[in-house]
Amino acid sequence: MLVKDIMSNDIVSLNSEDSIERAAQMMKQFDVGSIPVCNQEKLVGMVTDRDITLRSVAAGENGNQQKISDVMTSNPVTGSPDMDVHDAAKSHM
Repeated sequence: MLVKDIMSNDIVSLNSEDSIERAAQMMKQFDVGSIPVCNQEKLVGMVTDRDITLRSVAAGENGNQQKISDVMTSNPVTGSPDMDVHDAAKSHM
């Protein structure tokens, strides 16, 4: 089975300069727990609900003033739609 057989095609993304509050609002609106972070067309990171919880809320930060770049995971491992799902799973290890 290939990645393209199981991946989502309709995705939303955020900019690294967007606020944590904006990320949380989009997660709620689209019922997702992670959103890719792009600067122009380039993927620069991922932000997850866990990132927001541990790196922002638990740290007592103001989600309206803190930027996604402060809490996101940078340099995500990427794959291609034509990769085998088993190869894609191994690539993050």
